[in-house]
Amino acid sequence: MHALLGAVAETGAKLILIGDRGQLQAIGAGPGLDLVARAVNAARVDSIVRQREAWAREAITDFGRGRAAAALNAFADRGLLLEAQGAKAAIATAVDVADRHRSLHRSESILTKSNAAVAAISREVRERRTAVGLIKGKEVCFIASTPAGHSTEIRLARGDKIRFLARNEDLGVINGTVATVTKVTARRSFVALSDSRIRLEVDVAGWLLVFDPMALADGKGRPRIGWAYASTIHGAQGLTVDHAVVISILIATAMMRMSQPVEPVRAQRSSSMQRGSIVGSTMSFPSITNTMISLSPGNNAESGWPNACRVPRQRSRRLM
Repeated sequence: MHALLGAVAETGAKLILIGDRGQLQAIGAGPGLDLVARAVNAARVDSIVRQREAWAREAITDFGRGRAAAALNAFADRGLLLEAQGAKAAIATAVDVADRHRSLHRSESILTKSNAAVAAISREVRERRTAVGLIKGKEVCFIASTPAGHSTEIRLARGDKIRFLARNEDLGVINGTVATVTKVTARRSFVALSDSRIRLEVDVAGWLLVFDPMALADGKGRPRIGWAYASTIHGAQGLTVDHAVVISILIATAMMRMSQPVEPVRAQRSSSMQRGSIVGSTMSFPSITNTMISLSPGNNAESGWPNACRVPRQRSRRLM
């Protein structure tokens, strides 16, 4: 930022900063955007266009201004604030809500606070999809890296939904690109990380990508790939879906104020919120309907394969 500001001053260019002071946490040097806004004239944009219903727009505004009680009541009055005892029950309820919207051919997303919660939700979704035959066939397993840089075990089979967590020019994907696994190949079902012989074939909007997960490995040799069944709040920035279901881990407060305006605004049609054990909450945000679920404390492959290649799906072919 210092280098950028220096170049702006040197060339006489104009710099426009855009953000929400209520969402951006202060760093070591202080709350940068807030300090700038206090020093110069700042314009405000208060119009909400993503949510289609007036009450939903008002509720989102209430969240952003710290009026959580009023916002939650708006969801509760419409039957969109659900209670569940314990984290497991909250996850099950959230997945139930998401499944109902998916059955109506509406785009949906389950959002939560931590990567650990994303993993738990993803396992539940994956178990259900496997039970009904949406995920089937041979399964491969490897240690991947989460967006936070932690190690996690991931299992993939035909039908799985995955999310790329890093840009790869050879594949033509960026951080956040979602794909459907169409085939997995490995020398054996469980392959040591240091001896990766896994090949994945995935469909990305009509393109067939064939690659070894190690083509996306970080400095520790962990592929930066994850399941695409849920996302953290930060990972959902810029996302718009018909219905969002949010499970937030609530420790001392209902939700961190900076996160509140982010979670509900992902959906344009509906939102759901749920609360559960570790004190959490699941929220969907609508333009048509919203649902919130709150959690109440409860008891709680062979050598020679190319690293990466990309071919149009209509011209897909097996690469060895």
